[in-house]
Amino acid sequence: MKTIIVLAAAAALSASSALAQPPPNPNCKTQAYGAPTLITGTAQASQQQQAQMGARSNWSAKASAFGGAYTFWNKAANKSTNCQSSKPAFTYVYKCTATAQPCR
Repeated sequence: MKTIIVLAAAAALSASSALAQPPPNPNCKTQAYGAPTLITGTAQASQQQQAQMGARSNWSAKASAFGGAYTFWNKAANKSTNCQSSKPAFTYVYKCTATAQPCR
């Protein structure tokens, strides 16, 4: 009886931890050991495309701490980018973030 309860508790714990993980990415062969689940890079520029590229470049630089194989945005899992614009003076300023889980 005790064995059944222990096995049921272990199965429930395993199922709940599986639900907490981000969904798998077919491009993600191996996740970076010791890396946080998500890394965020930021940048700002006068054009949105430049700010997005800068944020991805900043993300890549941060991901490089886990090895060069983890720096590729196209291999990352759970990717998202977000940009906001403001006009503090005469031109717009775009502030972008790029967030993803490094993979190789």
